[in-house]
Amino acid sequence: MYRDRCGWKYQLLFIYRNIIPEECFTLIENCRREDGVVTATCTEVEGTRRCDVLQGSRPAPKVPDGRIVTISFHVRIRIEFFCDGVSLCSFDIPVSFVDDVILCFPQGTDINCNIFYVQCKVLLNEVLGNVVMLEVVMCKDVQVEAEVKIEVEAKFCGPRQLIPIEEQLTVCSFPTFPQQCPDIFTI
Repeated sequence: MYRDRCGWKYQLLFIYRNIIPEECFTLIENCRREDGVVTATCTEVEGTRRCDVLQGSRPAPKVPDGRIVTISFHVRIRIEFFCDGVSLCSFDIPVSFVDDVILCFPQGTDINCNIFYVQCKVLLNEVLGNVVMLEVVMCKDVQVEAEVKIEVEAKFCGPRQLIPIEEQLTVCSFPTFPQQCPDIFTI
């Protein structure tokens, strides 16, 4: 079976606040008291990307056959603090985001989501005290998929002499796809 996919990619940028663990914050404050330069980095923890299509879609206003679908996106981010370039401490935080999208997904289709890129940046500011702020960009992909059957006409040849074949013009009919929302997916 072949899966026909219809969807789009988009990104979300959001600022995420998290409290620094007490033992890590103590090390950061000790570095600052000794006139050290505190820096921080953040990276995505490998293998922690996840998205879930939540139950309970609802009709989309002014979009015939459209439904509002709620999707939650999750990833873990590792934050590491440094004092004059020497590692002080690190900790992981969960970052989650919920998004509503309008989709047309007739009977027999599936909704699939994917996070294909995550980027983060630590926003340092001494005024924030024991709170670290992250700028997180999450690039996501939402697909509506349906099984389709494809018929391929072919001629198989074996190791033999050439046999003259009359030229025939073969007309292939366009495959039938699931019904789409005409206001969203124009033909």
